[in-house]
Amino acid sequence: MYLPKLMKSAAVDCFGPPSVIKIHELPVPQPGSDEILIRVETAGIGSWDTSMRDGSWRRPGRTTFPLVLGADGAGVVVAKGSRASGFQIGDRVYAYEFGNPKGGFYAEWR
Repeated sequence: MYLPKLMKSAAVDCFGPPSVIKIHELPVPQPGSDEILIRVETAGIGSWDTSMRDGSWRRPGRTTFPLVLGADGAGVVVAKGSRASGFQIGDRVYAYEFGNPKGGFYAEWR
C-alpha cells in the first residue's frame, strides 16, 4: 500500500486558545514494532480536546511541539509493525489515545 511521506495535521505549536491551532505538513509516523498505522477517515471531537489544546491536560513528561490534536478516530489499518498482532492491513478500526507521542487523529493524507 502506498504511504506518503507527509500528511496535513491540525496541530499546535504552543498551548492556548483555539487560534493556536494551525495546519501543519508533518511526516507520516512510522509504526513501532508493536503498533499499527491508521489512515484516518473520521476523527472525534470531544470536550477533552480543549484540555489538550490549552495545556490543562498533558501526558506525563515533556510535551513536544507541534502537537497533533485528536484523541479518538476511526479509519483503516495501512501499516503495522513486525510484532503487531490482532490486526491486518485493510482492517477498519476505531482507536482512543490521549498520550501518543506520535500524535493524535487530526491528520490526513490523500
